[in-house]
Amino acid sequence: MLTDIDLYKRDIVGFKKDISRRDAQILELQQHTATPSLELDNLRAANARIAEELRVHKTAANAVIATRDAEIARLEEVVGGLKMCISTSTRVEEAVGDEVFRDAWGRIGYDVVNWCLTNGAVKGGRVDVGSLDAEVRAVLERAVPGHDGLVGDGRRVHVVQAVMADVLVREVFKGWFLGLEEDRDVALKGLEEMFADTASPVSLNSWRASTLTLLRTHLLATPAVLTELTTRITNALLTYTTPLLPTLPNASREKSLTAIVDATIRIATLMRCQRARFQIQGIPVGAKWDVETMEDLTGEEEDGSVVGCVAWPGVEKFGDEMGEGKEVRCVVRARVVCVEPGEGA
Repeated sequence: MLTDIDLYKRDIVGFKKDISRRDAQILELQQHTATPSLELDNLRAANARIAEELRVHKTAANAVIATRDAEIARLEEVVGGLKMCISTSTRVEEAVGDEVFRDAWGRIGYDVVNWCLTNGAVKGGRVDVGSLDAEVRAVLERAVPGHDGLVGDGRRVHVVQAVMADVLVREVFKGWFLGLEEDRDVALKGLEEMFADTASPVSLNSWRASTLTLLRTHLLATPAVLTELTTRITNALLTYTTPLLPTLPNASREKSLTAIVDATIRIATLMRCQRARFQIQGIPVGAKWDVETMEDLTGEEEDGSVVGCVAWPGVEKFGDEMGEGKEVRCVVRARVVCVEPGEGA
């Protein structure tokens, strides 16, 4: 018969076996658990590599998209420019009313007067014409053939105005269009003359207006070209007027003169773009006084008076806003100095 001790011993042995069995089960479970953890770590590492590759590819894709977007924007800008160019080249500028040219051309004339007064054209003694440079004398003689009498008679301010007007008109209105190279200017002028033999006046005027509108758009949109023209004409004006003025040149004189030149270029090129033809009046010294086309600056206009000096030229218009007709009308009257026949010559 088993004693209590034997029973306890048998229970202990059973417990130990049970513990060993459970330890084996735990070990087996731990081994099974370790395998998924390793697999999970591997999966996490693989996921991290994939995420990094996706980031790299996304960055590259964004760069490609940005490059293409920039190229699309550039092409859209080019297309827009081409559309504008085509539209401009095939559209005649809307006709500008005579009052616009009358006000603008008249305002430039008054700016010239103010410039002359500011720079002492009414001060100082008689100008020694004989001491002037030959080129300056030539311009003076061309602008005011009777300059000696006028300068000596205290009208030097009008003589200086006339010299400025002569230089501005010759520089701005010369050729077919301001800013064109000589060979192109001659070619376009010849083309217009050729068209004049076969095309109707309306068609010819429309072609000229649309072509000149395109050229004007290019000129005003090219700062370097506009600046070069303005500077060249300003320097020419300073060259021919400085010897006639008692005051020395200064920065303010040049700045205000540049503004006059710029305004003249803009209104002159706008005139050229109209279907009607605008032209600067060519009134010669010695012409009879005409109240319809002239405005006297001295209040001495009388029947029989003649022009002693054209201080600021007028503007004539040929045809109407549609390029039709041949009627001539005076849009801006010339500002002249009237003298008695033989005076100032």
